[in-house]
Amino acid sequence: MGAVQASRLIIMGVVLAQPAWAGSCNTANAPPVPVIKGLPYQQAREAILSAGWKPVPGHPHNDLSSNETTFRDRGWSELQFCRLTADSACRFAFTVAAGFTLWVTTTGEENALLQNQAMVKSATLACTGDPDPG
Repeated sequence: MGAVQASRLIIMGVVLAQPAWAGSCNTANAPPVPVIKGLPYQQAREAILSAGWKPVPGHPHNDLSSNETTFRDRGWSELQFCRLTADSACRFAFTVAAGFTLWVTTTGEENALLQNQAMVKSATLACTGDPDPG
């Protein structure tokens, strides 16, 4: 088999192996996403909810991260996970009826006593059902 034929088979394999959800929506048609990068998470969360986005309930939490405990105690069900890393990164998810998911990542420790707040590092729009883009 020549190199051209082999590359065609590989390309065909990739196309055939795409999940059913691939290309199922166009994020250009998504409802507006508020500008939240750089905001404290609590302020960003209020803007997201006010724009019509709904929390996507996360998995049961392991409470290994103080941020995870803090956010869970506040009733923020959209928390997906927090990492035990130097930047205390946490991941949140929201959705709208139109079939889109908004993934929000924060960094920094959330600690009221020290007056520290987790800040939004990124917000990524995806089609509902797509894997977490982070």
